[in-house]
Amino acid sequence: MSGIDGFETAKRIRDIDLEVDIVFVTYQKESIARGYDYNAKGYLYKNVTEEQIAERMDKVISERLRASNEGLMKVKLIKGNHILLSLSGVQYFESSGHVITAVSEKEKHQFRDTISNLTDLLENKGFIRVSRSHLVNINYIFHLVGNQIIIRQNEKITVGRAYKQSIESALKRRETEKWRI
Repeated sequence: MSGIDGFETAKRIRDIDLEVDIVFVTYQKESIARGYDYNAKGYLYKNVTEEQIAERMDKVISERLRASNEGLMKVKLIKGNHILLSLSGVQYFESSGHVITAVSEKEKHQFRDTISNLTDLLENKGFIRVSRSHLVNINYIFHLVGNQIIIRQNEKITVGRAYKQSIESALKRRETEKWRI
């Protein structure tokens, strides 16, 4: 960078935003301690490989995911690229074989996994299994009618008999917690 070094850049970034993740790239090992004055997430040494950059970014993203209140999930799409899914925006996951479709209000994303793995991962994050092939964000369930749940925008998903009682309980808990002061 001409006219400004990495530390001055980090200082200017921190003046604007305390939450941005910063990773320094340097030749000088002795400058590592100074980088932590700017809450750096790590250092890479110049002549770094793409693999090293990807590894460091995966670590930074993983830390961010663990700390996130909203809840993000990194997935590798069938097309091959990685994205971060905002779990609060996902209405439901639908499984067809080992292909999962994450459905939000405006988009759908497909990736490889099983509905069982997702259930284990997300059951404590506001998602509930409603059938052999559906895992639904409880915040998007409008109500349960017979053997179907109504998702916002009037979409219906058939509930498996084995799951109905747990859905009824979860909806009652949701209503109780909604009104709790």
